Amino acid sequence: GFDLHNVIRYNKVSRVLGSSSTDGRDVCRGSAADAARGCRGLAWSIYLDGNYAGATIYGNVLDGSSKGALIVNGGGNVSFYNNVVLAPKTAAVELSACYSGDAARVAWPGTTLRANVFYLPDAGSSAIALPGPPNARECTMIPGRVDSDRNLFWSPVADVAARALFPANGTLAAWRRGNASAPGGRDDAPPFRWAGGDRRSRVADPLFADVANGVLEPASPAFALSPIAAS
Repeated sequence: GFDLHNVIRYNKVSRVLGSSSTDGRDVCRGSAADAARGCRGLAWSIYLDGNYAGATIYGNVLDGSSKGALIVNGGGNVSFYNNVVLAPKTAAVELSACYSGDAARVAWPGTTLRANVFYLPDAGSSAIALPGPPNARECTMIPGRVDSDRNLFWSPVADVAARALFPANGTLAAWRRGNASAPGGRDDAPPFRWAGGDRRSRVADPLFADVANGVLEPASPAFALSPIAAS
């Protein structure tokens, strides 16, 4: 891992498409994953790869990429706050903070998700997700390394509180409870413990004045979720 202390702020990133080709002819531009065609289907608005750590990401509007808004791939110490996430196709945020079978610690600790607006108009998208199948043997989430709270979640097509939008195919209620009583009592081996997250987050209509550009009405409940207040 490495830590460069980069800051990504005040950008609008829209409709990011990924392309790949295994034979030099068939280009899978914007396509979902399709192994037979060599399509990886990997495109996020912000892609922190290769154990990258230390980014501060705030004040951005991240719109409609073919996967989601942010992936933290093996890294950590990432602060993601006051962003508006619009229409992710798979997951708003994907956290590849992993436990490998040899008990090696892959991910850095300390990633925070605070005071963001997650707008999920696609019925198949998640808010916070793991890479691949939940709790896959090769890469199992260590939720205790994620501090997620004071976010606003909303979907115009589904009940956010009832859907499995959080790690380990969990609902918001399960994510808030955590599993601090898990057998073993260790944070570095499964079943992992975590105290729970997003306990002060809300499920509410963000009240967009201009949804295409992530502009909120002055009465939006998002303005009550300031990370300054959370400190």
